[in-house]
Amino acid sequence: MNQQLYSKYKGNILVVDDNLDNISLLTKILSKQGYKVRVATNGRLAVQSVNANPPDLLLLDIKIPIIDGYEVCKQLKAVERTANIPIIFISALDETNDKISAFEVGGADYITKPVEPIEVLARIENQLRLRRFQLELQIQNDQLQLLLSTTQAVGSALDVEEALAIIVKNICETLGWNMGEAWMPNSELNVLEYCRGWHIQDERLDKFCEQSQKLTFGLGDGLVGRIWLSQQLELVEDISQDCYTSFKRQKIAMTAGIKGVMGIPIIFNQQVLAILVFFHNQAMILDERSRQLVTAVASQVGGMIQRKKAEEALRFSEARFAGMLAIAQDAIIAVDSNQKITLFNQGAEKLFGYTSGEIIGQSLDKLLPMRFVNIHCQHIHKFADSPQPTKQMGERREVFACRKDGSEVPVEASISKLELGKEKIFTAILRDVTERKQSEKFLRQQAKIEKLITKVSQQIRQSLDLQVVLSTTVKRIRDCLMADRVAIYKMESDDDGVFVAESVHEGYSPLLNQKIPSTYIKKFYNQYNRGVTTVINEIQKSQLTTEIFEFLQLFQVKALIIVPILNNNCLWGLLAAHQCGFSRHWKSFEVNLLQQLANQVAIAIHQSQLYQQVQTANQELERLANLDGLTQIANRRRFDEHIHCEWMRLRRDKSPISLILFDVDFFKMYNDTYGHQAGDDCLQQIADAVKNLVRRAGDLVARYGGEEFAVILSRTDSQGAIYIAKTIQNTVHRLAIPHSKSKVSNYVTVSLGAATMIPNLNLLPENLINAADTALYIAKQQGRDRFFIDL
Repeated sequence: MNQQLYSKYKGNILVVDDNLDNISLLTKILSKQGYKVRVATNGRLAVQSVNANPPDLLLLDIKIPIIDGYEVCKQLKAVERTANIPIIFISALDETNDKISAFEVGGADYITKPVEPIEVLARIENQLRLRRFQLELQIQNDQLQLLLSTTQAVGSALDVEEALAIIVKNICETLGWNMGEAWMPNSELNVLEYCRGWHIQDERLDKFCEQSQKLTFGLGDGLVGRIWLSQQLELVEDISQDCYTSFKRQKIAMTAGIKGVMGIPIIFNQQVLAILVFFHNQAMILDERSRQLVTAVASQVGGMIQRKKAEEALRFSEARFAGMLAIAQDAIIAVDSNQKITLFNQGAEKLFGYTSGEIIGQSLDKLLPMRFVNIHCQHIHKFADSPQPTKQMGERREVFACRKDGSEVPVEASISKLELGKEKIFTAILRDVTERKQSEKFLRQQAKIEKLITKVSQQIRQSLDLQVVLSTTVKRIRDCLMADRVAIYKMESDDDGVFVAESVHEGYSPLLNQKIPSTYIKKFYNQYNRGVTTVINEIQKSQLTTEIFEFLQLFQVKALIIVPILNNNCLWGLLAAHQCGFSRHWKSFEVNLLQQLANQVAIAIHQSQLYQQVQTANQELERLANLDGLTQIANRRRFDEHIHCEWMRLRRDKSPISLILFDVDFFKMYNDTYGHQAGDDCLQQIADAVKNLVRRAGDLVARYGGEEFAVILSRTDSQGAIYIAKTIQNTVHRLAIPHSKSKVSNYVTVSLGAATMIPNLNLLPENLINAADTALYIAKQQGRDRFFIDL
């Protein structure tokens, strides 16, 4: 993915034509609309130009020197780098076979010369719009791939520093940035220290990196310190500008050729775990897609980084306890055959809270929870009476010990037996594993969360239908949290919205299509728009207003979590989890789970919206592809498709089909006298009048070319064709459009030719077209302003 920098022009278009008049006309039309236009006068130059600098779209003539348009299209479609560039053929060739050939080699559209500026612009804009939507979907897929690859890589990293290095490298390579670095709070949490980084090969960046590693930043100090304080993304477009002198490394950064700087925090449970900073040698303008990508990665890996820290803490804890055991810093307790305590070291004093003077001579039962006393005695007696020479009571086991204050603590115990004559001495080495148990619990919870997020994400992304996505989401989340209700509230304005999806336990009132009181939305809108979550464990003890309290009581809500759903950094809606049967103390991992799932919902919503936009664009493109831009009736392409379809249908039914071809008499003189705008108005009036005459299914009115029109009459014999032809002629008379240069009337008239056939295997639609065209020629030869039918 290239660095995202906005262009000031609408698009780069290559016009390939050997006719200078055509080139001049198209260049004038396109330049006036803000397009950057390039020109190639033969096929070889066109291919070279595209390979050197791929345009956004080609306008390609067919009959051009050296290499014709069809071959140019073939060559470009065969190369991956240029295969997806939309190509619109623009040619004077208007035969059906010519158009079919153009589409077979990969053409996106076909325009027949002479061109209509409005039609050319409409087709170009729709092809570029469709291309943008396709690119945006591809970028979205790239973003999801980056999230997946980063998550997998971080999961396999040995420690936090390696994980951060992977994240920085992936983001830089994906977005085309020159350098990235990670900063982490020190152990005292009072300054940020350089952690790891990545940059392209550049001696200046090597030196900048060396100098940065020696620095530290306090809260609010410099760019990284400000991000630490605000917990928000910060962008410095160009550090060379005076307004950015607060960037403390400005001087050494400029020496290294750096201009743009962007930093973002990695946050977990509202705590900053690290700050990622990225650099570029050009002014940095962060577009929304790049912002979403960086934000999504930072949000997604927060839990992963915390898990890595927990793993490090666990490894450190195990090493520390092993060291303490080696130097007898663990709790060491010795008891005699009567289970009376004879030794109680400093480690034991620290663990249990007793001094050795308080506990020596006391029964070991004093250090055990009551529910374990009998079981412990059974194990000790069995161990004491065992004839085996073993001195250790099997593998280490985890038990609970009882402190002086009555609290219980999980410990790992190893018990050995020493026989001194008839006396048996039992020694227990105990280690407090509270920290390890908490780490293991956190890792289990985090693994469960990640598994649930992956499963739910896969399920909600199986459909691009937004309502299906939302309905699946609330059901899966309610199953995960075992909540009484999960619902999604869609914002319709800053103070209004409606519940659009819900999964609720049987017996509780549904919220679907209900509205939250506007006073609550107004009060907390800015908070939710910043991504802040609301957690209430007990509604009765909350500080909610009377109105919202009564609203929640109406739907039996006793506890809730509300997580904002942000789409393109704007508040799209709210994801709410309710406990209705009783109050509930929400655990931090449950809140974190809902927050991460809200991020996944936002991504699914964005994908659904993009899909809908592409569908709409495709439908509009299909409509425009079959519509004449000037008269808004069917164009020649639609005519060709329709007459072939009707011909095949009526051939099976052995029913007649009639065709009327007509054009405006002396239309060139009309244009020369009244101007082209008046000529366009004249054609539009005639098209509007005729299409109102022909309304049956299977019939079609189309612009055949220039001032010529065609009317297909399905299941119509020659008498019906005569009737319609007369009606068209009279309708045009009634329009009474003045035409002072006409040789047959003072008003605009038309000449019509009609033909009727019953399709069979020996005839083709072209036979009908030729017959109608011949009849039109005869009508003109007989003096115009009349019709002639080939009987």
